[in-house]
Amino acid sequence: MSIREIEQRDGPYRYKTFMVQGWKENGRWRRRRFKSRADAEAFIASKSLENVTDSVGLRPVVTTLAADIVRQAENAVTILAAIGLPSMPSLVEAATHYAIHLRTTQSVEAVPLRDARKACQSDKETRGVLRARSAKQLESSLRLFEDWLLMLPRYRGQAVDPDWTPSVSEITSADVAAYLDSLRGKGGLIAAPKTRRNVLGDLQNFFNWCLGVEKLKSITTRRRWHSLNPTAGITAKKPASRTPDVLSVAQSHDLMRHVENYRDGYLVTFFALALFAGIRPGPDGELRKLAEDPHRDKPCREAGRRPLIDLERKIITITPDISKTGRKRIITIQPNLCRWLERYGLEILPANGRTGIDNIRADCALGHDVLRHTFISHHVAAFGSKGRTALEAGNSEAIIDAHYLNLPTEEEGKAFFSIRPAADEQNIVPMPAAEGREMA
Repeated sequence: MSIREIEQRDGPYRYKTFMVQGWKENGRWRRRRFKSRADAEAFIASKSLENVTDSVGLRPVVTTLAADIVRQAENAVTILAAIGLPSMPSLVEAATHYAIHLRTTQSVEAVPLRDARKACQSDKETRGVLRARSAKQLESSLRLFEDWLLMLPRYRGQAVDPDWTPSVSEITSADVAAYLDSLRGKGGLIAAPKTRRNVLGDLQNFFNWCLGVEKLKSITTRRRWHSLNPTAGITAKKPASRTPDVLSVAQSHDLMRHVENYRDGYLVTFFALALFAGIRPGPDGELRKLAEDPHRDKPCREAGRRPLIDLERKIITITPDISKTGRKRIITIQPNLCRWLERYGLEILPANGRTGIDNIRADCALGHDVLRHTFISHHVAAFGSKGRTALEAGNSEAIIDAHYLNLPTEEEGKAFFSIRPAADEQNIVPMPAAEGREMA
């Protein structure tokens, strides 16, 4: 094969190309042009490798590995093939297996699991990388894992000492896998995929912390409490996505009538904000924080800030310290929600409110987050904008695409945001002659 330099013209411009010629494909002579001589020479080199006879089993490979490393890889494949397994593992599988079972005790510090989990949680809480609810969940996952380890035969005798706990470095991948398999839900049934996935995530984060593997610039030291992360290679089945429970317009209407009739409607504001504004209503959720904020319905003169629930401008401000995601968002107060707030006031969580909320949820068989799901579904239907809904709800368009499309119709969405207090409906007067209006 040879390289021939050719000068090309394109109007007033001139440039050079490099023609490679002198090889056959399918019995025909071929040639090919390249922009640079280096590219042409590389092509000739690769074609020369292809001409190496296959009789010795050689293959042309372009690699960044040194020649001796390539020979080691060839020897490793030969060793794996000689083991006689039903299916030969790949080099990656073999290396992963070796890493998981390797113990480099010289560089690993023996730290009791109990001390490690307490230090991990304390560090994360101090740096504010965990919300209160997430910190509680992490503490629970690690404590239950520790309790399970103490029941293993190899630890049971030592666990007689109440202060003893296994070292982080003693925990194996097999321990983590067995623990996930042991998880049970209500009635002794195997734990749901979501539960297993959440527990595995907590364990992965913990062992990453024990290795000092965190994507935080504030981490300047590297802990060596384990030789590797024992959760490596363990996967949890992703739970099947399902359409969330959503109340129909009629069910939403009946719910608000029930709330109005429950103890003179002292919880109407809570349910109206959860249902018609999509504010997270959990025990430690956004509604509770909004209820406790001193500027919920009063301006902050020092900061020059208006009330968080601003009926004058028809907006609700969810500040970062209230938001679950730590991001500020603005929610539009729809006309029907404005009527609920004007009539029943802005007291969100009155005395004994939690008991009343639980009673209403039980009376109406309300599932987890069904109020927020209902808001999101009907908001998309009524206003036709996933982006707008995502901004007001504080989630992403991807979540809406996955769970909230093709549910209510546009007419149902508009009817949902027309649900008003019973007094408003009772004050609708007959329409005179050709036109009429609704009296509030």
